[in-house]
Amino acid sequence: MGVAAFVLGLIGLLICWIPYVGWLGLLMALLGMILGGVSAKQPKNKGLGIAGAVLGTIGFLLGIFVQWFVVPVPSEENAASAYVESVPQRGAVPIEQTERNDARSAPQYDRLGTVKSSGGLAVTLRAHSMKENTITLDLLISNRSEKEQLFSTATRLQMTSEKGEMGEIDYNLTNCDGIIPPNGLLQCRLVFTFKQGARIASLRIHAGNRQEPIYFKVPTDQVEACELFREACDAGGMTGCSALGACFGNGVGGMAKDDNRACDLFKQACEGGEMKGCQNLSVCFKNGAGGLPKDKKKASELLKKACDGGAQDACKIEK
Repeated sequence: MGVAAFVLGLIGLLICWIPYVGWLGLLMALLGMILGGVSAKQPKNKGLGIAGAVLGTIGFLLGIFVQWFVVPVPSEENAASAYVESVPQRGAVPIEQTERNDARSAPQYDRLGTVKSSGGLAVTLRAHSMKENTITLDLLISNRSEKEQLFSTATRLQMTSEKGEMGEIDYNLTNCDGIIPPNGLLQCRLVFTFKQGARIASLRIHAGNRQEPIYFKVPTDQVEACELFREACDAGGMTGCSALGACFGNGVGGMAKDDNRACDLFKQACEGGEMKGCQNLSVCFKNGAGGLPKDKKKASELLKKACDGGAQDACKIEK
């Protein structure tokens, strides 16, 4: 009995902190506590019994804390969110998505640039891209409270498809972990992969202890995405214009490749204050595309403007 108590207590301690699976660890830790308590009163394997009781107690208390205060609280709102973007081969482009009804399933999509908040956390949907079954999403996370917040990819973020498949996080490319100071910001990039593919992906963000989760939802189909970008651009959304330019520039989403149209849209977005538009416009000048003269100096100036303006990808491009 002492051996069983020790094994149960140890396993319970090891897995109690894992989201969702941790409930099984709680049960094992509790059994380890009980068996350890009984075994401690018997001469045989008394030491293992005491050790099992101690490990079980620690695992049980730790598990309660993690599962209750850290793991996102399930919500009846199953409208997890998603995002979609045409995949610009010249660099990721943020997009302004417009809410609209789809004739097939009538989903409501969130625009890029949309800000949603819960508790002391506010999240801005900044950019996204879709390539095959991999989705990349850029977020701007703001801590509006007077206390610092620890943000962890493993415990805060979850993405699902319309089929219910859970997206797998690529931790090598994801960068969303850190401590956000009071009234501070965290720029976050998420990369998820769906083995079965997805037409709609849904992002769920745990906003804090006992707070309502934050949801974003967008399509992942390029044709549908580029049409949304067009609607957003027509409505005055500069990120939508920049993303629509990427559709024309790469000839994706049902758009015929048109460098002139693409560079015009990048220029419109850049002049409207969208830094990703400036980043892509720099490519037009660098290559002399879209009817623009080949001007490496102008391209470098635009790239610097984009970098200084917060387009992180622009900062990584060699000028």
